[in-house]
Amino acid sequence: MKLFKSFTSELTYFWKSFVDNLPEWFATICLGLCSVIIALMIEPKQRIAFFENFTERYPYNGETIGIPIVAILIIGLPCAVLGVLTLVYPRKMELCLAGLSLAQSLCLTLLITEALKVTVARPRPNFFSYCNFDQTLQKCTGSSSHKRDARLSFPSGHASNSFASGTWMTLFLSNFFAKGDEIWWILIKLIPIAIATFIAASRITDYMHHVSDVVGGTIIGIGVSSIIFNAQASRIFMMSKKREDPLGQL
Repeated sequence: MKLFKSFTSELTYFWKSFVDNLPEWFATICLGLCSVIIALMIEPKQRIAFFENFTERYPYNGETIGIPIVAILIIGLPCAVLGVLTLVYPRKMELCLAGLSLAQSLCLTLLITEALKVTVARPRPNFFSYCNFDQTLQKCTGSSSHKRDARLSFPSGHASNSFASGTWMTLFLSNFFAKGDEIWWILIKLIPIAIATFIAASRITDYMHHVSDVVGGTIIGIGVSSIIFNAQASRIFMMSKKREDPLGQL
């Protein structure tokens, strides 16, 4: 009964906060849509790739972690954690603003990543295998999506977005459990970074990215999420202030 009451209270307040911050949610969605437009409508620059370059002749054997799994790990899992923490520790944070901050980190990171991809247009390590390059015709003969994607190596989108989510969650947990300084608490707070590291490392072992692509994506993700979280932490957490309960309780 207490859990249901807490859920109802938080859900009602979430909706109220969402309506109050609707313009900011709209702007965040626009950032995400801009990323989608770049990914679907802008072709990367055509740069010359030499078959004699062995750094681009690694085999394509699939991907260890595909986009659907990445989405679950960097979006679904953090949202689930935020929801559970809201129910277990009511009124300790603004769930709506926390979700908004995470969304902004991911959308801005994705926008920067997609813009750099089409601008730099660096061939992947498995470029010739991935685009099914025909030596006789001297051109790629694979699917349109593979021919385009084969030139989008820098920076790594998996690395940038996973570290944007992982860094944001680590900073969030560090603030949420500020007094947890024992080693097990520290390890728990580092779980999001560990997940991001595994995702990023898989892009190197799968020959989908050069090491520098992953490093570049990691820097982008950490940088963007750190700036956004630190700028918004004070409004996400409400430990030092009271808010009005929408059901009439304080």
